[in-house]
Amino acid sequence: MNSAGTAAVLLTVIFAVTACISLATGSYDGTEDEPSPCEITVLYDDNIETVTGLGTFDHGTVISLSAVAKPYHTVDEWNEDGALVGNGPSISYTVRGDAELHVSSAVEKDPSFTFTQTGFTDPFSFTCIDVFSPYSTDTWSATGVCQDGGEEILECDYREDSPGSWTLTVAGNSGRLSDLRSMTITHTSSYTDSTSSSSSIETGSYVWKNYSPVDGAYNEYAMFLVLDAERHDSAGTFSSRWNNAYDRLFRSMTLFDHIVVEDPTIETVADNIEKITSEYTSDISRVQCALDFVSFTVDYRFDDDNYGTGEYFATAYETLYIRSGDCEDTSILFVSIAGYMGYDVYMIPMIVHMGGGVVIPGLEGNFDGFPGLMFCETTDDPPAHHDYSWDVGDISGLEDHIPNATPIHVSVFTNRIAINL
Repeated sequence: MNSAGTAAVLLTVIFAVTACISLATGSYDGTEDEPSPCEITVLYDDNIETVTGLGTFDHGTVISLSAVAKPYHTVDEWNEDGALVGNGPSISYTVRGDAELHVSSAVEKDPSFTFTQTGFTDPFSFTCIDVFSPYSTDTWSATGVCQDGGEEILECDYREDSPGSWTLTVAGNSGRLSDLRSMTITHTSSYTDSTSSSSSIETGSYVWKNYSPVDGAYNEYAMFLVLDAERHDSAGTFSSRWNNAYDRLFRSMTLFDHIVVEDPTIETVADNIEKITSEYTSDISRVQCALDFVSFTVDYRFDDDNYGTGEYFATAYETLYIRSGDCEDTSILFVSIAGYMGYDVYMIPMIVHMGGGVVIPGLEGNFDGFPGLMFCETTDDPPAHHDYSWDVGDISGLEDHIPNATPIHVSVFTNRIAINL
């Protein structure tokens, strides 16, 4: 054997002996050491109130870390060694060793708001509630869209009555109020870091005239309503099923009570009319305002044009949304509004026509056996006043049909029936 071979054998023997000694003394167990528990700490800035979830954890544990910001701030970023590991008030974090994280805050930037209309004659007033921030300067503006699609900047004055509560006064469309189709209110918040953010609410403009016994004159009113295409589609799905059931049940008038349904927007219309008529001293004047609203804001259009069928009963929301309908559609809208105003209401079907009916205590009414039940024509212009709507109780042209009509009591508070198609 040469010298190189002798050296290799010698090294092998030495390694084997060393391993045996290690096993015998217990200084080598053939496995890696167990990792020690890991400590997770979090540093945060002055505008973070509390941080929870930190402590000591086993390696590989997934933990949840949460932070709460002080008022007018939000939890922004979580960082480890300058690297972003999460955003927002809570994050999930996998423990891989001792770690020190940093969580930072940012000024809350939320320009969203809600509004309530409080004045209905030009100039119009609104109470707006925003998310108050001491770090922002707030401005408000309003724009209108006319019937021809043209846009006009509307004069908008505003004041902050208390933190986050504003009064807006918006002037009408330069004297062309009836030409106003919609209005958008925009709130802009400008912050100390030179950034700004805005939020807008688009409303539909509904303009009508009503004789005020308080003012002794016809006033022009406008109501601004937030309408939603998805809600319109949902209402259309329901009315389509209702009409299918109505046809299957041989047009049973007992179903009328189930097409007059609860709706928050129709309730808002009724609430606003009650505000307008709060100083009126008679029920008939208050009901007249609701009737005028329907007559002025909804155009007559045949069902075939709106729905592609000869006869179709639309919900109040559908008719309000598309601003058109025939006699049964406008009657449903009218009785829904009057119902929310607290009146007993009826659908008045006739062979050639349909109208609404409202019970006004103390009056004789138009129908035998129904004390105080007044017929309300919701379509067309009255023959004597083309600029105004029909009077409550006016049955001109229908004298031969009213005695044979069958009033059907309805209520907006009746639950919708489940229609099995």
